[in-house]
Order: sequence, then C-alpha cells, then structure tokens
Amino acid sequence: MLRSIVEYYAEHEGYKCGYCGSQNTNFSHGLWAHSLTVADYQDLIDRGWRRSGKYCYKPTMEVTCCPMYTIRCRVLEFKASKSQKKILKRFNKHLSGEDVAKSGDRKMSTSSSASEDMGEQGVEQFVVSTIEPQDIDVSNVLNTEETQMESLDRASEGIDEDMFQPDKCSEPKFQDFLVASPLLEEYIAGGPPSGYGSFHQQYWLSGRLIAVGVIDILPKCVSSVYFFYDPQYMHLTLGTYGALRQLHKQYPSLQYYYMGYYIHSCCKMRYKGNFAPSDLVCPETYKWVPIKDCIHKLETNPYSRLDDNIDSIDENYPKENDINYIPCWVKGTIMPYKLYKRKSGKKSNDDEVVQYSQLVGAKTIKNMILVRPKV
Repeated sequence: MLRSIVEYYAEHEGYKCGYCGSQNTNFSHGLWAHSLTVADYQDLIDRGWRRSGKYCYKPTMEVTCCPMYTIRCRVLEFKASKSQKKILKRFNKHLSGEDVAKSGDRKMSTSSSASEDMGEQGVEQFVVSTIEPQDIDVSNVLNTEETQMESLDRASEGIDEDMFQPDKCSEPKFQDFLVASPLLEEYIAGGPPSGYGSFHQQYWLSGRLIAVGVIDILPKCVSSVYFFYDPQYMHLTLGTYGALRQLHKQYPSLQYYYMGYYIHSCCKMRYKGNFAPSDLVCPETYKWVPIKDCIHKLETNPYSRLDDNIDSIDENYPKENDINYIPCWVKGTIMPYKLYKRKSGKKSNDDEVVQYSQLVGAKTIKNMILVRPKV
C-alpha cells in the first residue's frame, strides 16, 4: 500500500525573498516528504503547497512580503493567444528547415514555464530547509505499516475518544531540486500510459538535447516544476513552447495545468495569466477564482481573500479531535497520535500538530504518516 510519510517543520523565521530581494521578509511553513502519493500531493497543491525537490512549502500568506497564489489553467477550455500561436508557428518553421531570425539581446529565462517576454529573468525559487530530516527507510515503513496499525488500533481500543544561476548551481543542488522527488509512481487503468509521478520531459532536436521540462503528473493535472533550455535556442522562445506542449489536451482526466505560484506584485509573474482561462486559489477558503476577477483586489492589496462569497468557508478545515487519528511514525512504529500523546506525555506538542492539520487539511492528515520524535 502506497503511503505518504512527512515531517512537519514549524518554521517561523523569515528569509530573503527571491522575488523582491528584501531580507527576512519571506515566511513559509515546511514539510520534508520522505514519500508522497500523487493523490496526497494533489490535495496539498490545492491548498497552496508546492514542492522544491523533496521539500514542500506553503507561504504564510498574511505576513510574507510577496503573497504567492497557486495558479492553474483550465486545459479543456484553453485557447492559444495570437502571440502563443506565433511561437508555435516559429518553432514549426525551424523544424521544417526555414531560417528563424535570432534576437541577440534576449536573456535566458529558466522558470516553471518561461515568459513570452524573453527579456525577463527566471523567477522560480530554489527553496531548502535548514532542518535535517530523520533518516527513514521508506520501503520498510510501507511494508510494515498495515500490520502495525492493526495491532496498535487494538491496543488503543480502551481509550475513549470522539471520532539557477550557473555560478550558483552545483551538481548536488541540481540533484536536490530537479531530480529528487518524493512522489510515488502509480499506474491506473485509463490514466496516462506514463503513469503518475515525476518526470523529465526532454526536447531533442537533431540528436541534441535542447530543453528539459520537470513535471509532476497528478490525478487531475500536469504540474510544472521547472523548465530549462540551451541558450543557443533562446530565439525559439522554448519556455512558452514547453508550457504549450505541457498543457496539450491529451487525457480527459488531466483537466488542469498548474504553473506554480502567481505573484501579482512581481511583474515577471504576470505572463502566467496569459494562459487563459486561469484561476487562483483563495488563501482562506481554498476555492478557485478566475484570475480576471482577482486583479482588482490584488492591485489594492497584495494579500487578499479572493473568494467573494462571505459565507464560504474552508470545507476541509479539521475538527478539534481530528488530530487524534493522525498516523504517526515513531522510531519504526506507526501509531495514531492519540496513542503517541499518551505514551510521550509532556513531549507531545499539540499546538504544532494542530497547526500542521490546519495547513494540510482534514482529508490529507488522515492519509499521510507524520514523523514524530521518539517517545
């Protein structure tokens, strides 16, 4: 049985913002994912999380300097703009052997999907955690979890409970950011032949690798992680071409194309709104709102509740006793949090676990195994 195994980092210190450059003004919460099912990661990104290698982070929207809103394009309704059609036409001309004029003053862009204006620099952040995760044999946990949970459920029955820049990029960083992934491969009948998980989408031309798109294929979407290319082919606007290929209507189940975060105060992010129709997720209710209906709010205040319905709430917000049933990994043993709390006594930290449950959501906390300190 595939299960997600995560460590929660209740980090509160600010760090330098990669978008506006301010010091100690970027705040987020973090998870180290030893393993993640594609369904759990789908639920996480729908609540504003995003992965950087095996580290997952969720911006603390109300205090961070540049609020980051998850953005997705509705693939089945997508229609290429005139400028996007020109990019496709230019690339096809190049493939047919026609001479395509180069622009000598363009700068290389590396991002989750590059801007149509190639004068912009890449904007995606490489996010890391300063906390060292525990060393866990994931395969051993997955193999023993079912038996352990059965025995521990019986043991707790008596408890009465309510239900890149080149000069900054080293090979280890490349491996951590663009190769390592916590996603567990899955193959489901009727799904894409490649299955679900993390992939490198390679673009070859005349026997030469000219671009690579790092993508996650999840139950409802293709999620763009990063895109980079050979600068000799910059004139082909490969960033936008790659995005157009990634959101191609191939499988009805993949209804959305996730483009990472949208930051309205960052001009380099505005191009993402050109993939229409696109939506932003509300940071308070986690409902999706058309980006065209959000712009006026974001022009006034970088952090805004995007959902206009005043009666709308976060329907996946956990109830008070939900934390008791979070499966916990404790030094090779898996137990519900209520049992871990009873065994650990004062060592348990309800505030931290409550915060984790609120950020992750009621549905997902029941699925993911939370690593806790030993009793």
